[in-house]
Amino acid sequence: MLMNKKSQIGTVDLFVAVSIASLLLIIILSTYYYYNDVLEEKVLYNDMQMTAFAAVDYLVKSPGQPVDWELNPSNATRIGLASRPLVLSQNKTITFTKTNNQTIKEALNIVGYDFYFSLKSQDGTTIASGKPPSAKSYVVNAQRIVTYRNYSAKVDFKVWK
Repeated sequence: MLMNKKSQIGTVDLFVAVSIASLLLIIILSTYYYYNDVLEEKVLYNDMQMTAFAAVDYLVKSPGQPVDWELNPSNATRIGLASRPLVLSQNKTITFTKTNNQTIKEALNIVGYDFYFSLKSQDGTTIASGKPPSAKSYVVNAQRIVTYRNYSAKVDFKVWK
């Protein structure tokens, strides 16, 4: 009878130890997966931020490559809208809005993302290109103040996935 009680106590101890170990393992794994998701989201956001800032800076500070890319957008290796830094060319800007989105993505090196470009000038001009993000999209917005047609204007460049 005494041997049977020791055996039952040993079994209960083993069951409690396995239960505690299992609970700890579940907590550790849950925490790991949660922080892994948070880290992946942060990495995605940082990559999108770098991509958006680099693309908008190139657009508003560079004329593009070749400099006269607006004459044949499909041959552009890089698309820039500037006649000089932060002063946008009207011809390049209009051509940009008419250019195929895939061509723009390749020329700006943002192939993995969608984009939306808008230019709002103080004279009331609004120019847009790309596809506006949906409400559920993960969006990074980069803004720059430029000169367009001798007026101050705001460029909004959104990168989203």
